[in-house]
Amino acid sequence: MTPPFVSLTTLCGFIAKWATQQSPYHCPDGLVEVVRQFYSSALSAKLTEDWCIDSWPCILATRENLRAVLHTYLLSQAQVISWNNRKNGRDGHQFVSRYDKPGNPDDDFIDLDALVMNIVKSCIDEDKMERGQERNVSEITVSN
Repeated sequence: MTPPFVSLTTLCGFIAKWATQQSPYHCPDGLVEVVRQFYSSALSAKLTEDWCIDSWPCILATRENLRAVLHTYLLSQAQVISWNNRKNGRDGHQFVSRYDKPGNPDDDFIDLDALVMNIVKSCIDEDKMERGQERNVSEITVSN
């Protein structure tokens, strides 16, 4: 049985997906450059050297491994760290309830821990889904 894995391009897609969904704007600042830098850093670190499927770079998809990769190569980028800060520079807490009207997006930020958690969960779910589909296909028998 093959170990769980996720392709590097799929991982980059989940980074873009979750950064966009969690952003108070349509797209976080510098998203394209963040994804490019993450991809090139992961390749240059040879993270995918042992995990290639038909020369397609992949990463071992365990929670621990994915968290380590994301913390090392994504959260180390200055642009990503800036996503965790309000654009208006305001410090402190803000009370928000479900009855509030949409606020100023400059007063919001991307929670980086939640970003990592969502990316990791999506990668693991993707692998499980693909394995489930493979199992379902292999279990089909043709009766004559």
